Order: sequence, then C-alpha cells, then structure tokens
Amino acid sequence: MFIFGLRPDIIKVAEGQNVCERGNAMLNELKKESLKKVLVWVVLWAVVAAGCFVYALPGVLAMLGGAKELGSLSVEELEGSYVKTDINDLITGYAQTTRSGDGKPDEVIEEEYVLAISDTLCIGVAFPKETLADVGQLVEEINAYYSGGAAPSTVLSVKGTIEAMDEETVQFYHEAIGYDYIAAEYQGQFPALVLKVNKVYGHTPTSLWLALAGGVAALGACIWFLARALGGSYQKALLQFCAGTGDKDMALERVEAFYHDTQPVNGLRMGEAFTMFHTGAKTQLLRTSDVAWAYQITTQHRVNFIPTGKSFGMRLWALDGRSWELPMKNQDAVQGTLCMIFQQFPHVLMGYSAQLAALAKKDNAAFRAQVAQGAQAQHAPQPEAQAQQAAPAQE
Repeated sequence: MFIFGLRPDIIKVAEGQNVCERGNAMLNELKKESLKKVLVWVVLWAVVAAGCFVYALPGVLAMLGGAKELGSLSVEELEGSYVKTDINDLITGYAQTTRSGDGKPDEVIEEEYVLAISDTLCIGVAFPKETLADVGQLVEEINAYYSGGAAPSTVLSVKGTIEAMDEETVQFYHEAIGYDYIAAEYQGQFPALVLKVNKVYGHTPTSLWLALAGGVAALGACIWFLARALGGSYQKALLQFCAGTGDKDMALERVEAFYHDTQPVNGLRMGEAFTMFHTGAKTQLLRTSDVAWAYQITTQHRVNFIPTGKSFGMRLWALDGRSWELPMKNQDAVQGTLCMIFQQFPHVLMGYSAQLAALAKKDNAAFRAQVAQGAQAQHAPQPEAQAQQAAPAQE
C-alpha cells in the first residue's frame, strides 16, 4: 500500500520559496515607501536637468555640427545660422554698449561695426569685451591704410550666431550706413542682422558647456535616487540585520510576519520582537529589546529672527548609543506615540535628560544602567496621590 505525498525535500523548497515571496512582498512595499520619500528629489533633479538641456542642447548641437562659412550663405539663410568668418576689414562703427555703476568709469563691453560679407551684402557684427583689444588693433590698421599706409595685417577669425537687431540698434545701424538715402532697390543689401561674435543662440560657448554638464549631473542625480529607491539600497540596514542573525531567511520571515501583524503609529512600528521606522528614505530595524529611550523634539523656526512656526518629532535611542529623529506632523502625534511606547514597552525610558544624552556618547555601560534604572522607576507603583503622570519631558 502506498501513501502519496510530497517528498520532505520538496516541502522544504516550497516553504523556502514561500518565505522568499513574502519577504519580497514586504521589501517591495518598503521600496515604494522609500520612493515616496525621494520622489520630490527625483522630480526636482529631473526639472533641473530638463531646464539645463533646453538651455544648452540647441547651442551645443550647433557647435558640434560645426559653423557654416558666412560667405557661403544667401540672405535668406543668414538669420539664426551659426557661422564662422575671417575679418580683415570693417566699414564703420555704429553702436557701443557700456556698463557703469558703483562710481566707476564707464566700461565698454561691446562694439558693433558694419561688415561687408560681399560686394552686395552687408550686416552688422558685434564684438564682445574679450575681443575689443584685437578689434582696436584692426581699426587702427584700417584707418592707417585709408590714410596711405600698408594694408591691414590683423585678421580676426570669429564664430557666432546671426540674429535680428533690436529696434534701437536698427536706428543706429541705418544712420551709420545712410539707409534712408540708399535707393529702394539696394536697401535689401543691408538687412538688419548682426553677427554676435562668441555667442551661440545668445549664449557663450562656456555657459552652454557648463549647462550641459549641469544637466548631465542633474540627470545622474535623478537616476541615482530612482535606482537606490527601486533597487532596495534604502533597505540595506534591514537586510544586514537579518544577515547578522546567522539565518537570513528565517530572520526575514520573522520580520515579514512582524511587518504585516503590526500597524504603524505615526510611522513607527513596534512589536515584541522588532521595531521598524524610516529616517528619510532609509528603513531602520531594531530589536525592540534594544530600544532604550524616547522623547519629544520641538524645533522653533525663524526667518530674520522672527518666529515662523514649530516642527515636532521624536528622538529614539538604542542601547548601543545610536539615535534617530522621527519627524511627525504635530505635537499630538508625538505625544500619542510616546504614550503608546510608555504603556506597551515599560523597558523604554521616557523624557529628555541632557546628562543622559552626554552619557550615551561617553560611557555606554553607565548609559545602559541609568536607562534601566530610570525605566524601572517610571513604572514602579506609586501612592495614589502621586499617580498622575506628567507629560514626558522634551528636548
């Protein structure tokens, strides 16, 4: 007679798979919680990256594509083109931009001249501050040449973007070339366009490369936060805790059972065996027997020394001297959590003490002893007249 059933080794494998699935379910929920915590940073860095790329990519792509030869373009192709040319002659200047302030003399930051592209086409060219020394040298040589001297030897090799002139600049440009006195059929040879030297779509090449680098860095930060949240990096402490027990799967099964059997109180889960909470996006796990001390933290916020409100939280200490701050939405939430701990976990000391906080960092053995003594005294029977419990002290 045969009794049909699963082999013991198959049963063990099935149980192991069950534990793994339950553990994965808990970890997936914790990953989602971590993702919620970092989502604001993901969105922030994504917006920064998008802004940097919108600013930089058109100009960077134009530079990577290479500048077009100015002389090879027709009038219709000029505006918006990124071009290069060699300049050894300037017809006349028509505008100068200066900067003043703080009692300092005016500083010339840009000069504009009429540039002949060919015998039948002229536009403006705007030289930025860093090129004005070479421009001045060329202008001197041109003036000397028209006074009977040698031909100019200075050649300015420039790159830039051709833009439409603003209304004020157009007036200066037209006055310089005598536009109103030019026959109508020839006015098209003087379009109101200006070659902005060392500018790519209104920006300097340096600023574009920096913006591109900033966009790449911001995108990297965005991906980093996402990868850490979805990859479980913020649950590293929990997994290390389980691995440190010697039987990771069994410990993970116990933590999983605790997680689903315990309801969080303002973000804090406490059971007979374990305590779990989040600090930022990180999941923290302790043995409840290692939880030593808890009290309220109140932070007064000020702007220009003017109080703007308070924020509340709870500080939780472990027997080994580590501590964590758990932000909560208001003081009632903090007090409710402290009352839960006081009623259900009598080994946890309540109320702030500056002396004990200093002791936790200096003498762990003395810290443990005072925590145990203080917690025992808090729960010792008291005469009826002293039975009323004061609110826990706070930092």
